[in-house]
Amino acid sequence: QEISKFMEGCWSKSENYTDKLLELLNNLQLHTTWEEALARSCAAVLEGHWAMDLLPHNLKADMAELWPHQKQAIAQALTVLETQGAVVICDPTGAGKTREGGWLFRLAFNRIIARGGENVDSLIPVMISPPSVENNWYQILDRVQVPREVISQGILSNQRKDSTKRRLDLIEKTNLLGVDEIHNYYNLESNRTKTLSNNLADNRIFLTATPINRGFSDLIKLMNLLGTADLDGGTFRTMKSLDEKINDSNPKIRDEARKAARKLVQRFMVRRTRDEIKQMVATRPEEYRL
Repeated sequence: QEISKFMEGCWSKSENYTDKLLELLNNLQLHTTWEEALARSCAAVLEGHWAMDLLPHNLKADMAELWPHQKQAIAQALTVLETQGAVVICDPTGAGKTREGGWLFRLAFNRIIARGGENVDSLIPVMISPPSVENNWYQILDRVQVPREVISQGILSNQRKDSTKRRLDLIEKTNLLGVDEIHNYYNLESNRTKTLSNNLADNRIFLTATPINRGFSDLIKLMNLLGTADLDGGTFRTMKSLDEKINDSNPKIRDEARKAARKLVQRFMVRRTRDEIKQMVATRPEEYRL
C-alpha cells in the first residue's frame, strides 16, 4: 500500500514527456558529422540554456532574464565545478559576478541534494564576503531560494566570540563554500586564510575581478586556496615545482613557469575580459535591454 501511494505521488508530480520524446527521436534521425555534433555540444555547454532545466519551474523565468554572458558564466562554472571540484569566476567589475555566484550556488546545491547530499556534515551553503557587499549576497541568495549562511570576512580574523565560533564551525563543515573577493586571502600566513584552509568542501566557488593582484605568484596562492592538493595530486606537484621558478632571475625559466601556471589555473577558471563582454553586448543588444 505504501509503495502504491509512493508511485501515485510520483505520477501526480510527473510531467508529460511525450512531445519532447518525439522531438528527441526526430532529431536523432538527422545525420550529421562528428565535427558538427561536437560543435553543437560545445555551443550548448557555452551558451548555458541547459542549466535552467536544473531549476524548479518558479525560478526558470528569473534565470532567463539574466544577461547572456551571465548565463554562460553560470553554466560554464557549473561544468568546471563538477569536473574539478572548485571554480573561480573572474569576470571584470560590473559584469554581475554576484548574480552569477548566487545562481551557481543554487544549481550546485541542487546537484548536491540530487546526489545524496543528506550524507554530508552540513547542508548549509556558506558564502564569505567583504562587509560592504554582505547585504547583496543575502538578497541574491534569498532570491534564488537557497538555504544560506552569509559570513563577513572580518569574522575569520577575530575569532573570540561564541557566535563567531559557531560560524567558523559552519565554514569548516559545509560542503558548498563560496568566497567573494578571493584575492583578499592571498596572504597564506593570515588568520583568515588559515581559517579558510580548514574547510574540506567538495564544492568551492570563488569570485574575483583580479586573480593576479600583485604578481604571478598570486596564481600559485590561488591554486592553494582552490585545494589542488586535495583535488588533483598531479596538479599540486606541478604547482609546487613552479612555486620558485615563477620569479626566477632567468627570463626563460620565469616565462615558461608563468605560462605553465596560467595554463594550470585556467582549468579552474571562468573568465571573460571587458572587451569580450562589450563585443557580446554589441552583437546581441536586444538581450541586454533593461
